[in-house]
Formats: sequence, structure tokens, C-alpha cells
Amino acid sequence: MLFKKLLLVGVFGIASFLTIDQASASSLSKTLIDRTSALIIPLQSKKLLDNPSLEPFVESGKGTFSLMYDQDSSVKGMGLRNVYIPHATPKQSLKDKELVCKRLIKASNSNNVKDLFTEYRPLSIFAADVRAVSIFSTARLGYDVLRRDYIDMVNLTGNDTVAKFYNSWKKDVAPLDLYPDDGVDANAYYTRTAKTREAHFFHFTSKVDKKNLIYTGDSSDIVGHEIWGHAHLDEMCPWFFDSESLELGGFHEGHADSVALSVGLSISPNARQTLLAETGGDLHKKQNFLSRLGEQFGAGFGIDSVRNLDVDAILGQVEQEVHDIGRIWASGIYDILAGAYPIAQKSLIGTKDEAHILDLCATYLRRLENLAILSQTKKEPGLGDIASMMNQFAQQKTALTGIKEIDTLSWGDFIKSEFTRRKIPTNGVQGKMKLFDIAFSKKKVGLCGTVHNHLCKTLHEKKS
Repeated sequence: MLFKKLLLVGVFGIASFLTIDQASASSLSKTLIDRTSALIIPLQSKKLLDNPSLEPFVESGKGTFSLMYDQDSSVKGMGLRNVYIPHATPKQSLKDKELVCKRLIKASNSNNVKDLFTEYRPLSIFAADVRAVSIFSTARLGYDVLRRDYIDMVNLTGNDTVAKFYNSWKKDVAPLDLYPDDGVDANAYYTRTAKTREAHFFHFTSKVDKKNLIYTGDSSDIVGHEIWGHAHLDEMCPWFFDSESLELGGFHEGHADSVALSVGLSISPNARQTLLAETGGDLHKKQNFLSRLGEQFGAGFGIDSVRNLDVDAILGQVEQEVHDIGRIWASGIYDILAGAYPIAQKSLIGTKDEAHILDLCATYLRRLENLAILSQTKKEPGLGDIASMMNQFAQQKTALTGIKEIDTLSWGDFIKSEFTRRKIPTNGVQGKMKLFDIAFSKKKVGLCGTVHNHLCKTLHEKKS
């Protein structure tokens, strides 16, 4: 049997290899053909969804009480919080049809309700269990947000392409295996083989004080980047993952950052409220935990975070490395959100609270990005192809939330402004351009490019 070896670079840049057989490759190609043959055909009169529910939800009160890190574990005012997962989860086995945690836990049973934890202090005793529970809970709640996104998008737009994806989602995909602490490594990554899909998290000793252990799974930023970002994009467009295009590899990283940011806001009212209290609604304000991803990991290398998205990352001013190219995309998305929120807030204040308005803005932008991805007809679209499709839907005032003030906001103007100044075209001419000329698989990197010494100063500074 012939095999194709592909290089995968994780969120922190450690290279690993993926093996796919020809049968799998053929299946992926057929999926691409099936997907793009029904591009943007609104069929609102037809029954589009096979199962228009958030299955496998359970009867109210019979789900699972759990714990989750609201943000990076080092962010003040966040930390662990109790959450309710409306899914039945077996005792001592964090698993359902979509997610399987590869660690047994010491669950408890309180008041005949399935609780993953009711007593978790002193934390050090159950730290490994808490970590596993938090990663599973973060992944579970995030996937529920994404499910709701697709259901709403189909109901609001009648888009047949989105409906086809939702109906096929998970049916032919292996559950995602979660490895909460897979050993010593300054890294986290998503990968797959012909039979498995896996998200791995690790721990390492701080390079600054040489003693504190830092666990990459203790950050919802990093967990979200790998699971809602890389793993879910691989479910949407598996051929993206297989590509050796440097530009598409950069988009994979940038999209993972932007989705980690937006889904993180949607699953955590506490994060939204704390962010607005600290910034006054100005998302460009200093000490902003939303723009900084993986603070504790960054601190282990003497910087404020793994990546700060509130920067002017511009094409031609970053390294030709996937994480640096991803910063161009993710910083553009961040600036679009930062610009749109104050306008939405002025339009809706008095009818909705500010934290809800922020969630609506993040939700619209996330849905717009995913709609643009699913609507691509090219096997290897460029940054400009996806930005142009986002601009097209935005200019058409595509309803993605059902809230008029959000759906008709001037998203297209923000998209054109932020991406154009980053030298990403939004007028559909990407096909005539070649922004990068090397394949990322031919340029192995070690630690993530964003913590290279010569980049720390430039890409972690706030913009003026």
C-alpha cells in the first residue's frame, strides 16, 4: 500500500508526521467534490437538516456538573468555575460520541446528579483530574457553540452548503482523543492518522525561574486553538490539513487563534463581563487578556503570551512560517471585532446588556468566517480568497444572528480596511496572486516562531 507522509506543525511549532493511505486521500477528494458542487444555493423551502437539534443533549437536570478554566489559568479574576454540561457523561470516563479523554478521573456523586467534581480542594491532590475535566468541558461546550452556529446559519440563510456539512458532521469522523498531559514538551498539537484524531497537551519547566511547571492544557486559549480551531477546521475541510501550502498552513494557524478567541467569549459570560470591566469596551486597551493567547506559556519564556493578536502583523513583515503568517489573519479578525463592537453597542444598548452584545459580535464574525471557508471552491484557497468571500457575504448583509443591528452592521467596511492594510486582497483577485512561494513542510521549525528572540520585541508590542 502506498502512503503519503505529511508534516504537521502544532500550535507551538513542534513537527510531527502524519500517514494517510490512498483510500483515505480518495475519500477526502470525493468529499471536496460533493461539498463544492452545491455552493451557496439557498433552499429555504426544503427540509435542510437531518436532525435539527443539539443532540446528544439530555433532559434538563440530568446532565453533568463540571469544572472549566474560564481563560488561561494565570489570568487574574478567571480561574476555575463550575459549569453545567447538558450531556450525559459516564463516571470516571470523560467520553461521549465526539470526545474521548484518555485519562480516568476520580468522579464523585452528589445528590444523585452526575458530577465530575463537587469537592476539588486541596487542588494539588486532584490537579491532574481537574486538568482532564477542564479540557473535556472546554472542548464539549465549544463544540456545542459550533453546532448552534450551523443550525442558526441554516435556519437564517437556507444555505445548502452549510446544511450538507452539518448533516455529514461527525458521521464519518472518528471521535477526538484528548491527552491532557502527554509528557514533557513546550507544546500542544492536533494530529490525525488513518484511524484516529488526537489533541495532545504537555507540561514543561519554566525557562525563566527553572522550577515552575507549566501545563499547556490549563489554558482555554490553547485548548480552543487545538480543538475548536485545528480539529474542527479539519472536520470542515480535511484537504486543508493535508496541503503543503505555506499560506494555507498559515490560515490554519490564524483561524485556530481567531476561533479560540470568539468561542472562548461565547462559552464564558464571566470572561465577557471581566473583559468589559477591565477595558471599558476598548479592546485595544493594554492588559487585555482577550488579545493575548497562552499567557502562562508565554511567561515561561519571559514574554507576556504565546501570541498577542492586538498587533499590526502585515504581509511581508513577518517570517515565512505558519504561525507568523497566521498572526496576519488573526490580528485582522481581532481588529474587525474591536472596531465593530462599539458601533453595535451604541445601536443595541438599552435593549441588550453589553456582554451579550460582545458575544453577538464575536458570534457573527465567527459564523461569517466559517461560512466563507465552507463556500470555497478551490482546494487550496489563499488568505485573499477567504477574506474576499467574507467581504462578499458581509456586503450582502447576510443574516447570521437574526439580530438586525448586528447582521446589517458595516462588517464589509471593517473587513476591507483591516485586511487591505495587511496586504490581503478582499476583491476576489487572490487567484492571480502568489503570496508565498515555498511549502511549509519543507521548512521545519522547532519552538513556535512567535517566541523567537528577534520577534518577541516587534510582535508583542502594542500598536501605537
